Amino acid sequence: MNILFIASRPPWPPTDGGRVLMAYTVEGLLSRGHHVTVVAPTRVESAVTGQAAAPVSDRLRVFLVPDRRPSGFAAAVMSVVQGWPLSVVRQSSPPTRVEVARRLGAERFDVVHVQQLQALPKADAAFDRLVPVVMRAENVESDLWHALSATRPLLRPLASFEAHRLARYEARSLGRVAATAALTDSDARRLRRLAPDADIDVVPAPMPTELPAGRTVLDGDPPVVVVASRWLPNQEGVIWFAQKMWPSVLRALPQARLHLFGADRKAAGAGMVRHDELHESRDAYAPGATLVVPLRIASGVRVRILEAWARGVPVVATRAAVEGLDVADGHGVRLADTADAFVRVVRDLRDSPDTRERLVSAGRALLAERHDPDVCAARLEAIYRRVMLGVEASSPSSTRL
Repeated sequence: MNILFIASRPPWPPTDGGRVLMAYTVEGLLSRGHHVTVVAPTRVESAVTGQAAAPVSDRLRVFLVPDRRPSGFAAAVMSVVQGWPLSVVRQSSPPTRVEVARRLGAERFDVVHVQQLQALPKADAAFDRLVPVVMRAENVESDLWHALSATRPLLRPLASFEAHRLARYEARSLGRVAATAALTDSDARRLRRLAPDADIDVVPAPMPTELPAGRTVLDGDPPVVVVASRWLPNQEGVIWFAQKMWPSVLRALPQARLHLFGADRKAAGAGMVRHDELHESRDAYAPGATLVVPLRIASGVRVRILEAWARGVPVVATRAAVEGLDVADGHGVRLADTADAFVRVVRDLRDSPDTRERLVSAGRALLAERHDPDVCAARLEAIYRRVMLGVEASSPSSTRL
């Protein structure tokens, strides 16, 4: 099968959950013998790095298109003119759309894989050429903005407006693509409510059962790790944990150190060590560390939790962060939503190596059961084959969103 894989950022190097998800998705498809062409925008200075980090395979081609996102003001103006949600406009990348059209004009693809809602405008040429398009929904975008409006009072008017526009855009997009692959059952149910007639399936996030731990031991007794990204719900959760939860942990455990990777500068204070953005996700999963995932707004599945299990690091998470994962407190993760709870579970994990080992073992069992990369790739492949069979009988509208 010849697959055109369109994204809003390069899968490599896999420095955050979304990139890790894409990297293992592509590698799973390659392992099943498919040919994959990846097209994605990237910052000009990152194009060479992304190309160099991609796996070497004669069945993989990578076209990274140097581009810069528009400023917030420019994106807002374009959003009004085009009628698209702001988050979609910011990632629309006209140069990438041109490259996608060039690839489709140069050869025949059996299916186009669009990674995430924001990448869909880049696939216009696929709709024009009646190539079946499958969208990988990493989350339910409109739900995230609805939740953001509840937790950030100053952003409430904008977040609520964006949430309603995204819901309409998601509904149209779900009806436009040949099929959608959600990450979790809960996301699939929500997407079906937005578009009852859409073809929506579930393909879990792929993750190997075991991966190497980080190469550097971090300071602290215990070392606690939080990994941020530019994703707004992630930044919001990191700042909340650093400002509201961590001071209580530090008072109870004065030798503890909070290692912040890629966090906003608002996340700073006593007992914290700031690190640059990751060059490789592995570096955050240091031996003896505990990963904290402090999200208050979530959808999809937290790939960082899956990667922590694979790399042998126990996880402490809020209940919102584990939505979509079939876990309970003490089975795969420890759950905490208050300062007292964070103090208790961080202390327990410091004092009990057996508890750490049980959490990791349970997590790895879940990876083997539900997230095997080959099984996930096979499920995605089945969706591709289904839409390929149906494309002649019924094709989505070529009307642009």
